[in-house]
Amino acid sequence: MAIARMKKVYIMGHQSIRGELLEGLQEAELVHIANLREKIEPDVLDEAEIADQEELGSLHLKLSKVGFVLDQLGRFYIEKKGFLSSLIKEKVVVSLEDLKKVEEKLNFEQVYAECEALENEFARVLSNLRHLEEQRKSLVPWLGLDLKIEDIRDTRETGIITGKLPVSNFKKFASDIESELSYTCFNTVSEDGRNKCLFIIYHREEEGALASILGRHGFQEVTFPGLKDTPEIEYRKIQKETGALEKRRDEIREQIQGKASYREGLLVFHDYLQSLVLRKEVGKKFATTDQVFLIEGWVKEKNMAAASELVSEASDTIDISYSDPAPDEEPPVILENNRWIEPFEVITEVYGAPHPKELDPTPYTAPFFLVAFGLALGDVGYGLVLSLLSWLLLKKIPLGKMGQKFLRLLIYGGVAAVVAGVLTGGWFAIPSESLPPVLKNLRLFDPLSSDGLITFLLLSFGFGLLQLFLGVFLEMVDNFRRGKVLDGLIDQGSVLMFLPGAALMVIWMFWSGNNGGTPLWAKVGLVLIITASLLTVFFRNRQSKSLLGRVGGGLYSLYQMSSFLGDTVSYARLMALGIATTMIGWAFNILGGMIMAVPVVGIIIGSLLLVFLHAISLMINLIGAVVHPLRLQYVEFFTKFFEGGGEGFRPFSIFTKNVILRSKGG
Repeated sequence: MAIARMKKVYIMGHQSIRGELLEGLQEAELVHIANLREKIEPDVLDEAEIADQEELGSLHLKLSKVGFVLDQLGRFYIEKKGFLSSLIKEKVVVSLEDLKKVEEKLNFEQVYAECEALENEFARVLSNLRHLEEQRKSLVPWLGLDLKIEDIRDTRETGIITGKLPVSNFKKFASDIESELSYTCFNTVSEDGRNKCLFIIYHREEEGALASILGRHGFQEVTFPGLKDTPEIEYRKIQKETGALEKRRDEIREQIQGKASYREGLLVFHDYLQSLVLRKEVGKKFATTDQVFLIEGWVKEKNMAAASELVSEASDTIDISYSDPAPDEEPPVILENNRWIEPFEVITEVYGAPHPKELDPTPYTAPFFLVAFGLALGDVGYGLVLSLLSWLLLKKIPLGKMGQKFLRLLIYGGVAAVVAGVLTGGWFAIPSESLPPVLKNLRLFDPLSSDGLITFLLLSFGFGLLQLFLGVFLEMVDNFRRGKVLDGLIDQGSVLMFLPGAALMVIWMFWSGNNGGTPLWAKVGLVLIITASLLTVFFRNRQSKSLLGRVGGGLYSLYQMSSFLGDTVSYARLMALGIATTMIGWAFNILGGMIMAVPVVGIIIGSLLLVFLHAISLMINLIGAVVHPLRLQYVEFFTKFFEGGGEGFRPFSIFTKNVILRSKGG
């Protein structure tokens, strides 16, 4: 249960076998390739890299085409999934051999050409439909005009204008026409409440005066480009053409949906192309000449033999050598824990990789996160449902390693919630008085009673104090490992005395203050506090050369110890979350019970409602049971000893965003 031991590896070979070697390294996923190029900064590219750049252009073009087709399928095809599959993004399980042959089996260029043609036609159909819809809307106000549009044209002596006029301006417009023009007349074709559609005929002698009147009253001319028949006939033509285009649109949509069978192959092909891109781009990290390449990287100590065997299989002319990390080097970090602790690596990995020379926090945070999760969710029913659902997802849905770890973590969390629920009497938030005697007898305390509430709060504080104590102790151990014995004894030792001493004094003040006298354990607590305070004041700032500076810095450090009080109080959220789970479920039970009181129908509806409401309650409380214990680990626990800042071990490997590689025996 620690950080894996690393060896630096150097691989040197001829450029002619570089491609074969990289393919083997990528499939084996053993070597974390470092950027040796940064150290030597070559001025020119070798011939192999120039060829790689040309191939990269071709690969990126194919990737853009794959992305286009997948995006198209995503817009037109809604995959029907089962309940479990809909909860988590599913990956495609494929063998390495099938991954390599996917392009040949897929016949991608033909698929792309067909999809591109359909996309272009679909875009044209939509464009035409939009244009027809605009024409249709423009014709609606003119359906009452019983005149062919092609006949609406000027003659030598007369002109015709069609357009819209605001209703509010119509009376003044009509008055001006009547008073100022003698050879102009108009007809109202339609009115929609805001505008009147007018058909105006005028003598050319009055064209200028008419234009002035139209301008004054906000007249907007309307034309019908490309149309010939009467508005009503043209309207029917548009409806007919629209129907034909809509039919073709639906046919294209069905044709695209019919290509959904290619989706899995396209996802696999996408990852295959990305793997080839990685293979070409990794060459930018090598030191090279026209004839030779040199790879610098890292490999787990236990995988040295496998790496050597892989290289020898590629060619017996390749040289591989290993060395220990230099004292000032920081090798990449990968966590190695047993199968029971492994799921908790998610907590550490989300926070960040440890420094290569510090402790792996995973085994130390595991029991505390588990207990915190259990107390926060704290219900037998919810715990059982969570564990069962997570187990089913783990068994039924292909997932990557991170997803598998998280689901296993939820299974553990569900078990912890069951234990906490038994001890606190949480059974789907059923009131304690309604529980069978056998279940009541299993309960240690009732968190909803006044005494139980205090017990729950003190339990949370004690739990928090214990974890904080461990965090400081781990920092002391880390200092010992690095040879900083004095730092560990004074800086962390003083805190390790202060915390239990303060706890003993608090207990004495609340429970023994009225009994007369001072018990021995309270005196021990006082001695611990005094000793820790003296160590802190006089030796915590020991780097200072002056006594005043040492004492001043020590007093400030002593003041900072009060932050542990706030850190401990933070653990009260576990009590709040546990009670919230019970109260929310209790409210839902009351609501469901009221409906179930109605005979027959009420029982059915109430039962279904209870299932739905408790599912909502589980989701709400699950978020809190994950987020808040994580916060306690990151903000309260990790800050006491965990530095982080390490680089994660990322071996050169197959790109697996959409796929899971099936092992040869699987």
